[in-house]
Amino acid sequence: MSDEQPLPSIDRLEALIGRQVHYLGHDWQVIEILEEELAIVLQATDNSERILANAHGEPVRALPDVITLPVADPDGGGLNPALREMQVSEQ
Repeated sequence: MSDEQPLPSIDRLEALIGRQVHYLGHDWQVIEILEEELAIVLQATDNSERILANAHGEPVRALPDVITLPVADPDGGGLNPALREMQVSEQ
């Protein structure tokens, strides 16, 4: 017997756009759903950032961290366990 959770529909995922989530100890906003890859794109809303460098590797400016999480479990079927750790804030 499998405890795999079914994958959410694209409509359900798109309803998350603009929502705040807490994941990996940081606050994020869902900014995009990648339909072909079936992935969620998160942008940091706290002080988590990355440094943008120019072509010479010199730091230019800081940008909010952005991560992409696949909806499907990369190690098997069903829902990605990382998404179960994500806490969606109430609106």
